[in-house]
Amino acid sequence: MVVAVMEAVEAMAVEATAAEAMEATAEAAIMADMTMVATIMVDGAVDMITMEALGIMVVLVIMITLVS
Repeated sequence: MVVAVMEAVEAMAVEATAAEAMEATAEAAIMADMTMVATIMVDGAVDMITMEALGIMVVLVIMITLVS
């Protein structure tokens, strides 16, 4: 009887540890996804700024050619 109880407790502990490990893995995956999303957002912002700068330069060149 005591052995059976001990085995049951051990099995529960192993299950709990496995569940915790899975939860930690899921959390790490979510964090990795968030990091990727943040990276993509920063990339997008840099692209937008670059495009805006190019647009401003084009406008400046056109204005300079028109003025001269």
